[in-house]
Amino acid sequence: KAMDEDLRDDHLPKNWLQNEYLVHEKGLYSIVDRCNGSGDCRKGPEMGSMCPSYKASLDEKHTTRARANAFREFMTQKDSGPLKPQDLKEVLKHCVGCKACATECPSKVDIAFVKSAFLNHFYKHRVRPLHHWFFGFIHQLNPWFHSIHFFTNFMIESKVLSSLAKKILKIHPQRKIPTYSSIQIKEWIEQEASTYLPKTPKREVVLIIDEFNKYNRPELLIKAFKVLCALNIRPLIYNSSGIGRALLSLGFVKRAKALALDNLEALIPHLQKGREIISLEPSINSCFWDDYKKILPPDKQDYALQLAQHTTSFSTLIQTLAIEKEIDSKNFYRNKKTILLHTHCHEKALGNTSSVAHALSIPEGFEVQHIPSSCCGMAGAYGMHKDHFEMSRSMAELTLLPTLRNNPSGVFVSQGFSCSHQVEDFLDVTPYHPVEVFWEIIKKPGHWPG
Repeated sequence: KAMDEDLRDDHLPKNWLQNEYLVHEKGLYSIVDRCNGSGDCRKGPEMGSMCPSYKASLDEKHTTRARANAFREFMTQKDSGPLKPQDLKEVLKHCVGCKACATECPSKVDIAFVKSAFLNHFYKHRVRPLHHWFFGFIHQLNPWFHSIHFFTNFMIESKVLSSLAKKILKIHPQRKIPTYSSIQIKEWIEQEASTYLPKTPKREVVLIIDEFNKYNRPELLIKAFKVLCALNIRPLIYNSSGIGRALLSLGFVKRAKALALDNLEALIPHLQKGREIISLEPSINSCFWDDYKKILPPDKQDYALQLAQHTTSFSTLIQTLAIEKEIDSKNFYRNKKTILLHTHCHEKALGNTSSVAHALSIPEGFEVQHIPSSCCGMAGAYGMHKDHFEMSRSMAELTLLPTLRNNPSGVFVSQGFSCSHQVEDFLDVTPYHPVEVFWEIIKKPGHWPG
């Protein structure tokens, strides 16, 4: 035998999982075929974030390696082979799309990307469950729910109506559904925002008004706007109709691509002027950092790369301002607190992991303790599903929830909307976004109203 006769790359994979909406060098086979079986996805809780469902279950089938092997076998087997598409769906059931495998795996086997593409294909000729449409298109439903927020919140808080909605949408009975704010962020921007703008700003940034915070916690966006203004930064508002995170997670790739094109076109003028793009939600930033490069067409790739390079988190911006000597501890009142910091999965995988802790260390008096947690277990709509509840809770119980129980006097800080939701469902703990922490201690300029 020739020494290369049995090498797996000599097999020609079926093209069932190639995707016209995805931009990647050779399709999904080139991703899963990278797995060399080293088993880094089986490392202990103290060694990185990969893979949350394996850490919670210690079951090999939930590792990145098992998922890659299943896809590789399926794509190279004959049509009569033992693995069926339903088997691949089961293998991916507890992949939370944390993106840790895309960076922590030595071979960079990006299963989150594989899952999006697979679900897109799987449901091409199958009927999707109702909860996919509900959560995937929440960016279109939220404006309507928000416009009747009194009635929507009444339904959410009603035991009978809430139970019925949860049953229809396959939400676990113990889950809480987020309520809607009465604040109209668009009206606030039009009527009040200009009164806080600095007279001689040192820089301009673009603040993304995303589909989650816009309706559920718009006060966070308002505080972020005010903090930036107090630090002599002019925030330029981009009020997006939707970024596409939920669509991608559930495999609505074509719809996500359409949103990506709209958002990119709107942001190109800012990119051409070198402005930084900031979202308060890490999963939104990760779309700009990673996903858009994979779904936008080749003629948009240059701008997609620029968007990835110019996107930063709120905390990373604060850290950068301190490094460049534009701000220091004198911009904040001293406040003695212990900060218990949980970092969002996408920030761990793709962003500046240490920036939040460094930013929160700028004010005097804060003691920042980073919780060595993996995924919180909510992962958008994943943790809401009744069939995922136990696994979701197990992920949270690895490190995150025990740490908070053992430090009742600490202030829990998390950037992710899902992370905050997860903790509120299991503990009597109030989560804070870094923006809220800075807002409480920022020194307001003399020209501000009120």
